[in-house]
Amino acid sequence: MSDYEIREGLPSVAVYQAVRAETGWDAFTDQIVWNALAGSQFGSLAIADGEAIGFARVTGDGATVFYIEDLIVTKAHRGKGVGAAILQALIRKIERLAPPNAMITLLAADGTEAFYETNGFTRRPGPGYGPAMMRTVAQTGPQH
Repeated sequence: MSDYEIREGLPSVAVYQAVRAETGWDAFTDQIVWNALAGSQFGSLAIADGEAIGFARVTGDGATVFYIEDLIVTKAHRGKGVGAAILQALIRKIERLAPPNAMITLLAADGTEAFYETNGFTRRPGPGYGPAMMRTVAQTGPQH
């Protein structure tokens, strides 16, 4: 039996900020985090001893494209299947909601590709797929 449980839901702004800070991810203002969470379709949280130890959220159009964002687990709980359990909970929900041929997408952090491949994702570029593309906003964006 695991020492955590997976719950449907999104983290609070405070939890989102705390887990990102603990793991060394970039910081955002509380207002930006609130806006990001408000734009989510749904999410999953891992809870141990009453505390959130990880989470992920889904954005997208809610019909044909589902984008998994912010899959993050605290350092002390990594390597214990927590991230995979969060990811699988999201995938199960998407598969209940989505029509055939809908896409589940994400950007994998460098070095995490094998984790996502074991959970059914395909690297891009790959057969029939071009490379994933991204662009970040310059540091002069809104500072809410």
